Amino acid sequence: MNNLNNHEMQRAEAVLSSLHPIAYEDTLNVLKSYVTACNKQKDVHWVCDSAPGQGKTTALKALTKEMALKRAANPLLIVFNNKDTMNSYYEEISEFARKHHRPFLIQYLNEDNFTRVYDEVDQYQVLCITQQRLRDLRLGYGDSCKIMYEAKEGQRARERLLIIDETPVFMNDADFDISSKDNAVDWFDHLGDVSSLDEEDMHFGRILINKLIAKEMESGEQITKNLFRYIEGGESGVRLNEILSKLKLDTAKREHVDKYKWFLKLLRQDNVGVLERSKYGTKIMCAEAIDYKPMGNILILDGTSYLMPSFYSGYIMKEVKNYHNYKGRLNLHHRAISTSASSRTPETIELISEDVIMLRTKYGKVLPLMAKSDVQRYIDMKVFAENQISLFETKTIRDFTESHSEMPLNIFNTVGKNVLSDFDSLALLNLPIRHPSSYKKYAIALFGTETNIRINDGNFSNWFEDEVVQGLYEEMFMADIVQIIHRCALRNINETTPVHIFLYTNQKRWVERLQEHFGLPNRNMTKVQLRSKVQEKFKNDCETWAVKSLEYCKAELKVNNTPFGVSVYSSAIGGKKLKEWMKSNWNDEIKREKIIEAFENKGVKIRVASNGYKMIEYNE
Repeated sequence: MNNLNNHEMQRAEAVLSSLHPIAYEDTLNVLKSYVTACNKQKDVHWVCDSAPGQGKTTALKALTKEMALKRAANPLLIVFNNKDTMNSYYEEISEFARKHHRPFLIQYLNEDNFTRVYDEVDQYQVLCITQQRLRDLRLGYGDSCKIMYEAKEGQRARERLLIIDETPVFMNDADFDISSKDNAVDWFDHLGDVSSLDEEDMHFGRILINKLIAKEMESGEQITKNLFRYIEGGESGVRLNEILSKLKLDTAKREHVDKYKWFLKLLRQDNVGVLERSKYGTKIMCAEAIDYKPMGNILILDGTSYLMPSFYSGYIMKEVKNYHNYKGRLNLHHRAISTSASSRTPETIELISEDVIMLRTKYGKVLPLMAKSDVQRYIDMKVFAENQISLFETKTIRDFTESHSEMPLNIFNTVGKNVLSDFDSLALLNLPIRHPSSYKKYAIALFGTETNIRINDGNFSNWFEDEVVQGLYEEMFMADIVQIIHRCALRNINETTPVHIFLYTNQKRWVERLQEHFGLPNRNMTKVQLRSKVQEKFKNDCETWAVKSLEYCKAELKVNNTPFGVSVYSSAIGGKKLKEWMKSNWNDEIKREKIIEAFENKGVKIRVASNGYKMIEYNE
């Protein structure tokens, strides 16, 4: 770093002043150690778990500049989660290159400049790409040698050291669904169009492929067997093979080529897909893990990697001490209300919106985060401050080009969104829980098609029947929410201002998990129950029936005078009215929990008999 000029030193000092100096140095030392290890051995596969906000990207910039000033320094391939982060890194290193007369120090590659720079990308010491491009390279798309090697004219080609910023894309997947929500032959229609298939071939292929998938769905099996068995030895099989051989992939969209390749596997191989049957229909889910280790030496910078051990088998974890002052800064506020997808009714959205607006009177510029599907609903409720709306609105292609921005902000698009660090308070209007099929496909990819991916109906604490799948879901959820929480001003590690996170959920176990994870004392925690008029009425009904049950059981106990207490049918206490009320609300997990809680607060327990009837039990 001694060779840097004064201006660069001043800028570096300004950046470093916002970082914890020891955390930054520890992180930079991991990066330097990685380079040293790669010069001594092959197959270096490391993960740096330096917590968010501890200077991973800044250390990466410092390492790049230091290596740029050395002769014969290793060429690098830097992989970024999004364009925002990639452009920030590229612009700073590019400016450094200009001042040090290094025209071939750094280049980036994406769809905007691909045709302009691709021919010469192997001339640069440092090349930047996105994680999606890395995934495509690993799956066989594109010339990996062109990307993975520096090949300057007159010099021996040198393999790049691979550094991945944030969690890479670990899964290659596809769904085949013949319901109204999807089209199992969308890929075939697209490939047939770009391949100029005649109308007869298009018609025959589309119908036959749909029939094969439908027949497999009707088989009653959980795991697919080769679809070709249904047409093997017949004219249909021969005709399908001929049609598939006519498809041209060179000019087709990548997503359709992916699905075509998955279909070929389903067609020829057993144990490729898993059939998911639900009330919404049946679909075939295909998924496989992507292993990047064969690509060479790798360092992954993932501050939440320690939360996801299932994903990092075969990697050496390089731990960096966490220097965040959570106890002194972080406050978690549980705003208790059901925010599952089915619970986010207009009434719930309105109640949450009113609460967020009220919170601003005390906590200032609270930034709300919500599911992408709910953004417009909250815009309509005027829940955003004026300077916040633009972060959530869909931008035009021109906006993307000029601002280097990607998708608008939502609860699943916060990584690399540095604007969040301006906010001391975040309101998570629902938890970052993905669709269950996402966790199921990760389980299939990591553990195989024979994994039990069934949902555990009726169990509020364990979403999945299989403990391994449940554990994977919990790993991913905790990594997602911890990453989001660190995106706010909490990542400004040297600041002392308090940070407030408002969690809108009825799942108190996640709030408790977060309290434990961050090591927060009870003084850093608050809880407020939010109830609509309907919810308030239900709460009152619970308490009313609990009191009546207690009075009835006490009277029965007085008459029977038994030391074993009393156990009576709910209908004996409140007749058909209580029986039907209990029955209509019992299957709703949240309502059932509220009923049990209200009764237990009065000293009365509810037991479900083998015949399904509810028994009310009491013993003094």
